[in-house]
Amino acid sequence: MNCSKFLQLTCHSTVIAELEIVGSEQPWMDCEFTSLETFSEHRDFFYDYQKTYSSGTVMDWDEFFNQLSNSGYRLSNQHYEIRRFILILSDSECKARLRGKRVKNT
Repeated sequence: MNCSKFLQLTCHSTVIAELEIVGSEQPWMDCEFTSLETFSEHRDFFYDYQKTYSSGTVMDWDEFFNQLSNSGYRLSNQHYEIRRFILILSDSECKARLRGKRVKNT
């Protein structure tokens, strides 16, 4: 099993979802998305975030991406973290498309 293909979406220290990277079409990664029970209270944030990105109206990208860290969201595994990420959930929430800046953990 390739552990680097698995990521955890956390809010502060609570895991709210798990992603498995199953393919890529650069710069996007295709993922299997498993929301945990704790994701329900964060769902609206991610749908609003996705809607803002998809609208094409983002004027300040730093402000847009800072929403993630300011709200305590992190996407990572033991080897690396994805920063400044965009997560597009499918209607069924079992698949997602992901892009972001991969940073190796030190």
